[in-house]
Amino acid sequence: AQEVKSLDDVSVYSTSTLESKMAGEQALHAPTPAMIVLAWNCRGLARASTKRSLRAIIRDICPDVIFLSETKIPTSNARKFLGSMGFYNLDFVDPKGKKGGLIVG
Repeated sequence: AQEVKSLDDVSVYSTSTLESKMAGEQALHAPTPAMIVLAWNCRGLARASTKRSLRAIIRDICPDVIFLSETKIPTSNARKFLGSMGFYNLDFVDPKGKKGGLIVG
């Protein structure tokens, strides 16, 4: 696994008002504020380097929603770590042994 050293190594996508035209027609809904979603296959959230990288990414892009895959750590550990960064409303899929694990919050 490779440590994320800068945001240049991370793809960041944000959604905002739908302004594209589909089949020549204007979208018919009110503008919505942007939402930033962080989706990352972190390949194990137990390593200190991964935790540092995740903290830096969250600090720099301030995501509204996070999706972490391949966390490979128990729910209790993940809840404590992410709670320290302000993510409290979390849903988990526990890893099977040291494989898998998902977090959405």
